Amino acid sequence: MNRVCRSCGENMPPTTRTICEACDGMEIPPNRLINVRRRALRAMEPWVNTCPASRHLLIMADALASGKAYPMLEEDPQHCALTMYSVLESLWKARKMK
Repeated sequence: MNRVCRSCGENMPPTTRTICEACDGMEIPPNRLINVRRRALRAMEPWVNTCPASRHLLIMADALASGKAYPMLEEDPQHCALTMYSVLESLWKARKMK
């Protein structure tokens, strides 16, 4: 069964990869990061509908998108993973409710 690249939508041969060879290593256009960040911030407003994990994830994303190091990723990767899992859980639960 062929798979579809999650980036471009092209058919791929059966593999464990989620993106095709052509998309691997492609640079993300700078405006895409800006637009996705803006949409995330808009979705988080007002700040009362956020949790500590989602705010932590925003801090991590901002640091990585700006090219800055985020030391906690190396110093405490399990805590960062817990943050990501927590936000994913909330996202998926919210999508199930619709």
